[in-house]
Amino acid sequence: MNNDVDNTRLKELMAIEPDNLTPELQNELFDELKKARLFVPVNFISESFNENVEDKKISLDESISFEFLIFKQDEKGILPLFTDLESLEMLDDVNVINYSTLDIAELLIENDNIEEVIINPNTETAIGMTKESFVYYCLEEQFKDIFDIERDLIEYAVPLNENTVFYLRSKTPFMLEDSDNGIFTANVPFKVSSKDVYHTEYEYLNILVVPKDTMFLYLGNIVEDLTKQSDVILAPIIKFKLMEKKDENTFIWHCIQQDFNN
Repeated sequence: MNNDVDNTRLKELMAIEPDNLTPELQNELFDELKKARLFVPVNFISESFNENVEDKKISLDESISFEFLIFKQDEKGILPLFTDLESLEMLDDVNVINYSTLDIAELLIENDNIEEVIINPNTETAIGMTKESFVYYCLEEQFKDIFDIERDLIEYAVPLNENTVFYLRSKTPFMLEDSDNGIFTANVPFKVSSKDVYHTEYEYLNILVVPKDTMFLYLGNIVEDLTKQSDVILAPIIKFKLMEKKDENTFIWHCIQQDFNN
C-alpha cells in the first residue's frame, strides 16, 4: 500500500475560516477531499504486516485484515482521519494505514458502529461531519449513477413474466450482515445477474428467487461482460427473506415484498 501522502492543498483549504470559505473554495475543498489519501488508525486482526516504527508507516499486502480504531464521544462512534503524520502526534503507539477517501467511504457504508468522521481532530483546523455526509461527498459520482438508474427504472421498468432466479456474488456476506431477523432490504436499485458467471472470484454467493410481476430493468443488451457486470436491476424498495444457508458461503433468499411506483 502506498505510503506517499501529499494533502498540502487540502490542509490549506481546511485552514480557511468558515466565513471566508466562498462557494468556489468550498467546492475545491470537497474536490480535494475526494482525491485525498488519509491516515487511518486501525487495529490489525492479522499479524502478517511489516511496520516501520520510526515514522509510524505500515506497509501492507492486500490480504491484511484490520478494523478501524473508533473513539466514543457522547455515545457516538467517531472515526478520526489524518492528513499527515504530524497530525497523528495526538495518538501514541497506534497502527495507521493510508487509504484513499473513496475506499474509506465504501468501507464506512458497511460499518454501523461509526456515526461521525473528524479529519485532524484536536487541531484548530479540524473538520467534522456525519458518516453519511462523508460518504456522499466522496462517492458523489456513484450516487449520481443511482439517481440516473432510478429515473430509468421509473420510465422503463417492467414486470417479470415468470418466477426467476438471479445471482449476486460479493466479497463479503453483506446481505446476511445487513439483514434484520433474516430480512434484507434494498432501498436503492439492486444490481444482480441473470447468470451464475458473475464475479466467480468472489467468495460469497446469494441466490435470489424473485416472483412473477416483480418490477425490474434489463440491461443485457448493453452489458458487454457478464462475468464482471450485472445485467438486471431490481426496483427498490425490495425485501428478501433468508430461506436457506446451503453452506458457509452460499445463501438462498426469496423476494417477499417490493414497493415501487412507476
